[in-house]
Amino acid sequence: MNMRKLLSSLALACAAAFPAAAQHSLDTLEIYVLLNRDGSAYVEEQRNMYAGADGTECYIRMYNMGDMEVSDLEVWEKGITDDGRDTTITYVNDGVWDINRTRTQKTYHCGINEVAEGLEMCWGLGGSGRHKYYVSYTLKGLVKGYSDFDGFNHNFYQADNPTADYARVVIRLGEDYRRYMAQTADSLFEIPRREKNCNVSGRLLTIADKVDTSLVERYSLVNMYVEEDTLCHDTASIWAFGYYGNIIFSNGFVVAETDRSMSQGDKMIVMCRFKKGLFSPTLTYPDQTFEKDVRELAFIDSDYPLDDDGSGSTSSLFGGDTTPLWERILYMVLGGLCCVGLPLFVIIYALFGSKISEWMDRRRVRRLLKGAPKYYNEPPLGGQLIKSRRILRAMESSVDTSEMKLIEALVLRLIDKQLITLVHEQNAKGEVKQLFRIEEPALAETVLSAENVDNSLLKQLHSLLYKAAGSDFLLQPSELRQMAEDEPLTVRPFAQCLRSINERKLEPQQIRRDEAQQVFGFWNYLKDFSLVGERALQEVALWKEYLTFATLFGIAEQVRDDMKRLAPDLKVFDQLTRDIVENTNTAVIYNSLSSSIMDAARRTVNYETVSERIARREREARWARSSGGGGRSSYGGGGGFSGGGGSGVR
Repeated sequence: MNMRKLLSSLALACAAAFPAAAQHSLDTLEIYVLLNRDGSAYVEEQRNMYAGADGTECYIRMYNMGDMEVSDLEVWEKGITDDGRDTTITYVNDGVWDINRTRTQKTYHCGINEVAEGLEMCWGLGGSGRHKYYVSYTLKGLVKGYSDFDGFNHNFYQADNPTADYARVVIRLGEDYRRYMAQTADSLFEIPRREKNCNVSGRLLTIADKVDTSLVERYSLVNMYVEEDTLCHDTASIWAFGYYGNIIFSNGFVVAETDRSMSQGDKMIVMCRFKKGLFSPTLTYPDQTFEKDVRELAFIDSDYPLDDDGSGSTSSLFGGDTTPLWERILYMVLGGLCCVGLPLFVIIYALFGSKISEWMDRRRVRRLLKGAPKYYNEPPLGGQLIKSRRILRAMESSVDTSEMKLIEALVLRLIDKQLITLVHEQNAKGEVKQLFRIEEPALAETVLSAENVDNSLLKQLHSLLYKAAGSDFLLQPSELRQMAEDEPLTVRPFAQCLRSINERKLEPQQIRRDEAQQVFGFWNYLKDFSLVGERALQEVALWKEYLTFATLFGIAEQVRDDMKRLAPDLKVFDQLTRDIVENTNTAVIYNSLSSSIMDAARRTVNYETVSERIARREREARWARSSGGGGRSSYGGGGGFSGGGGSGVR
């Protein structure tokens, strides 16, 4: 019994010491893809693996190839000699591969095995132990031309036996997109290339690799450098399927990589969409669109939302137009007839388009004033502040539309409704301090009971001031600023509502004739306040409303001066409003309160909690990801891909 346990322990120890003796392992797989202008690609794979005792060959299956072709297979292996020198062994390409040969016969040989589903690129496994295989080939027709975009959806690796612990696909534009430039003391020109060697091995070729460096002496060059097009958000959109990991743009490359070991059947499917003009593909499908026939098919069963592709409308300067081909040709012909005038129009519109549009809208609204009296001496629209301001903005470009003017008018309205009153408080030193008393919300609900935008915003502002005032109901401007720092979520709803209301504009068709005539007539009346003549007693009673609207329209200072000239004793006002008109110390406190409200709103309007910030960033990441900006890969989906079928050892 003891002898059996001893033998079992020895067997386990041997298995632990030589785990790979009977099985294969693929530590890293790196695939470098260089895209040529004709849509073909040079692909180089680097496989760092352990070859076990079983099997005779490695293989890469290429199924679902359609009209694509594979050629120029090369395999080589890098190692170190016994004396420490680097060595490279180039495999013999046998052309047609014989899968029935022995492991020894296949060593240092490679070839292609054609099968019903496509083809298999094969090479000999060699001896047991560590290997670093390099496999390169040309994919003709990888990038295909569609009526809207160019692109591909290709399965670069499908895990079989063994599965990769780590895999990465790096895609970049090939040698066709690199320009070798030379600079002399007084000129700049492109250097002729020596040859088109596509060997990448994960590095960029130097100028010395590609050009005749004798040009340096011949032309007295002072500088040589490389210009090249890159893959980025401006030129491409990217998605990935079939594995757990990411796909991103990085330094002009597209990089797709796993973040965990792959399992049997996992895939590395990369889908790229390119703007028109970057490629001139030899393989084209003019009756198909990338969006319908490639992207939508690939998104099925994925976690990319199909209706959030980020491409906006179906028409784009860079493609995405699903209009029939004959219509687009017609548009191109018509566009050619306008080729002289169009650039000039585009420049003028870019510089002055928004101003021209605003001017035309103002003209449309001003037509509503035809035949109307010049003056209207009652607060317009039944005293509605916000709508009156929007209508005036649609007619008059000189109106001060800052949020500050709106806040000052709201505070005056609360004072007029006696929801804010002035009190005097004496401190221990006998100094009298003026403070604003904020009345209870129940009173505000009664006074502001009418359902309209003005009252809704006024009630929000009053509630905010009441909370900031605290238990004594007396508000100092500093208390509001403190609330913005300590309780930003309390202030934020009002701040966001204020911004939304202030930014909203009315379109000309939304304004009625009688509304436009009332607002513009009252605007003229306030501007000519001291020139209009005698006031009836009923009109004088409205002066507090006049002051509120004058503040809203940004002409309060002029109207205050006119009021003081017409009624020097200002007996028509209560003491608080009288002090504000006379610009006494009370006015300073009123201005300070308005400034504090504005400051609190600005501090909190864009405030986010940590969870909100995380959620926003996740939404932005999802949008960028689904629109082709890169991000997490989708394990599901990817249908309609070319390539794939499995890759491993047998």
